[in-house]
Amino acid sequence: MNKIMDEKLTQQQSLEIITEMINRTQNKMRKNGGVHMIFRGYLVAATALANILLMFPSEYRHQSFAVWWLMIPGTVVSVLMGRRKRREANVKTFTDSLIEPVWLRFAGVAFMLVAVVVVLSYRSGDRQVFAAMSPVIMILFGYAEYITAKICRFKAFLYGAYGFRTGAVVCIVVMLLPYENYYVCMAIQLGVYAACMILGAAVPGHRLNESAKKHV
Repeated sequence: MNKIMDEKLTQQQSLEIITEMINRTQNKMRKNGGVHMIFRGYLVAATALANILLMFPSEYRHQSFAVWWLMIPGTVVSVLMGRRKRREANVKTFTDSLIEPVWLRFAGVAFMLVAVVVVLSYRSGDRQVFAAMSPVIMILFGYAEYITAKICRFKAFLYGAYGFRTGAVVCIVVMLLPYENYYVCMAIQLGVYAACMILGAAVPGHRLNESAKKHV
C-alpha cells in the first residue's frame, strides 16, 4: 500500500514539476519578447512618421525616404538587445528556439525585398515600385506575428497579425491611385504602416510585459 501511495505521489509531483516548467518557459518567453516588439514598433512608426513630415511640403520630397537609413543603427541596437537578453537568460527554452528562427527569417526576407525594390527602381528609373514595399513587409510581419501568437498562445499577437493584414489590404487599394498622386499614396501607406506598428507590435509588446509581471 505504501509503495502504491509513493508511486502516486511521485506521479503527482512529476506533473507539478512539468506544469511549473511550462509556466516558467512561457513567462521567460514573454519577458524576452515584449521588449523587442515594443522597440521595433516605435522605431519603425517614428521613422515612417518622420518620412511623412519630410515629404510635405519639402521641394526635396524625393529625398525624404533617406530617413529609412536610420533603421540600420536601429537594427544594430535591436541585435545588441537580443544578445544581452540571451546572456541574462540561464536556459534557452523550447519556445525561444521556435520563435527566434521565425523572426530571423522575416528579417532576412524583408532585407532581400528592400534590395530588390531598390535595384528595380534604380534600373527602371520608376519610383512607383516603392509603393509595393509597405504592404508586402506588413504581410510578412503579420505572418511572423501570427506564428508567434500560435506558439506562445498570446491573443494580443494574434490581433496584431490580423491588423497587419488589414493594413496591407488598405495599402494595396491605395496603390490604385493615379500616378500624379504618388506622394499622397506613399504618405497614406506610411501612415497606415506606422499605425500598424504601434497597435500591432508596440501595444502587444506592452501587454506581454504586463502579463509577465503578473506571473512573476
